[in-house]
Formats: sequence, structure tokens, C-alpha cells
Amino acid sequence: MAPNTRAKWDVTIGGLGHETTAVLLNDTVHDRHHGCTLVGRTIDRLAAANGIQIIGRSPVHHDWRSHQKLLKVMETADLILINAEGTIHHDRPAGRLLLEAGAWAKERGIPSALINMTWEKNSAQSAKLLQAFSLVAVREGASYRELVAHGYSPLQAPDLALYSAPTEPQPRSGIGVTDSVLPGVSADLESLRHRFGGRHISILYGRRGPRECARAVRKFGGLASFSPSQTLRAATAAISERRSQTSSADEFVNKVSSCRLLITGRFHAVIVALATQTPVLAVASNTHKIEATLRDAGLDEVRISQPEDIDAEAIKHSTQWSETEVQNLKAYLARGRRQIETLFGTVKEISKQRR
Repeated sequence: MAPNTRAKWDVTIGGLGHETTAVLLNDTVHDRHHGCTLVGRTIDRLAAANGIQIIGRSPVHHDWRSHQKLLKVMETADLILINAEGTIHHDRPAGRLLLEAGAWAKERGIPSALINMTWEKNSAQSAKLLQAFSLVAVREGASYRELVAHGYSPLQAPDLALYSAPTEPQPRSGIGVTDSVLPGVSADLESLRHRFGGRHISILYGRRGPRECARAVRKFGGLASFSPSQTLRAATAAISERRSQTSSADEFVNKVSSCRLLITGRFHAVIVALATQTPVLAVASNTHKIEATLRDAGLDEVRISQPEDIDAEAIKHSTQWSETEVQNLKAYLARGRRQIETLFGTVKEISKQRR
């Protein structure tokens, strides 16, 4: 798939024959991240399959309230669709911004759907904002249980990237290693890659400017240290990771599926590993999303680890699925696809509630 070329603020006037129109908030395809590209692919595919035309998009990291042309289109739409992903946790301001879209829509009689969400450790005040949404859907069981504790009954379906990840079988060899959103964990994963002869697999693409290069060096343990040798190692790792970037989400998926084992701190890399049935050894991220998803899939607890606990024995054990894991994973993938399709069918139904 070619790199995303969609304009950041994308507004299309008119329904073009579709039954239903929608505006999408938190469109993450602009994040230069293959997992987000796959999520966007699923949204576009299943929205179209259900007769929903997306007539406006607000990109990730932007305040949807600040764009007057978009707001005017939102007022004409049959549905406001919010792709939450990993934004709504620990009462982050970016999460609050998405939660406020429910009340905005309700005041205008427009149905709203908050989907593909991880929810963790938000306040009761934040949870109260969910009352304004017509539909709330989470992507793993841990988020589901937190919302049940707040008195809600959300839908649950796996992360939308699972639906669009190609699953063509690949010959497997070697160990692939990604980074993490947590810089310290990225440095630890890089040490493991070097120790066990793994190869870089970057879930990011197109991040090649000076600022991005400095950020990459920093996450691998450079710049924060006064050690020239440490900074050199970090710079070398950053260059290697940069060379592993690919502009194609499908090529990224193929790289993952060609691994005998993937070691990762990236949630969407875990999702792609599951979709391609690639053995995975994962390190926790900034929320419970990774470990919760692996548990939802019925995989062994040993697949959730800390970098300091990953040794030759752990790698040897993790390169093969157990028979139970094979059965559980196949069931999870089949069930997950059905849940995602059902989710979009439900989104279509609530769009008919426009007053």
C-alpha cells in the first residue's frame, strides 16, 4: 500500500449516493504508523460496506473544535465517529478532547460512536462523559471490565488493525525486534536485539527529518547520557531502525510474518503478529492494551514479559505456539473479525437515530 496521501483536514460535501454520512475524529493515518494505516483501512472498508460515507476527517493530534469548516460539516452529518485507539487513559487532555465530542453531538441530535478504544485509569468525571455517546466500544477485556465497574455495558471488538492485516503465509526465520513508545523500554529492546542477533522491524515510516533522528537516538539511550560510546551505540541503532522503515503497511506485515519470533513493545505490532499467527514475545506499553489483548487471545502468560526476564530460554520457548495457543488464537481471530463486522453494523443502525 502506498504511503498515505490524504489531506489532513479532509472535507467532502455531499453524500454521493450513500445512505449515511459520517465525520471521523482522531483519524490516525497521518501518524506515519503502519498500525494506524491498517486501522484506517478497516474503517474505510467497513464504513463503505455499510453504506456510510465519511465526509469529513479530523486528524490525530489536532483539536477538532478549532476547524470551522469541519464543524459545519459535522452539523450536517448523520453520525460522528470517534476512533479512540490508545488516547483515552489516565485522564490525558487528548483523551478528554475526544470524550467531549459526545456531548457536542448529543446537543445537536447527532448520534455518536466512540470505538476502538482502550480505557484505563480515567476518573469518574471522565467516565460520566461517556453517557453522551450513542455507542461505546472497547478493544480488549481489561477496558471492558473498567467500564462495567463504572456502570456501562460497552461493546467489545479487537483493534481494527486485526481486520485489515494481510495473512499470506511467509517462510519464517530469525528474530524481529521493534521499539516501544517508552524510550527506556526501546533501549532495553535494542540491547536484546543486539544480544540475540535480531533484525530491526520499524512500525513507523517516513520519519526521517533531523528532529525525528534526534528522537530516535534519544529513545535508544543516547543524548541523555554523557557517554560518547553510549551515544554512538544509540545513533547506530537509530540508523539501523531507520533503514528498516518501509512506506508500505503490507510490507511491514510481511516483515513481521516472516519472523520465527517477534519481540516487541508496540501494541499494533502485537496485533499484526496475532493476525499472521507469528509467535510473539511482548513487553508492556503505556497502558494495559498489550497484555490485555494477549490474554483475550488465550495465549500463555510467558508471552508477556519484562526485558530483563528475556533470555535464551525464554526465546526458545516462545518461538513455538503450544497446541492450546494455536486453537485459542484461531478462535480469537475468527471471533474478532465477526465482532468488528458486527460493530460496524451497529454503527450503521445508530446513525438512523439522527433527529
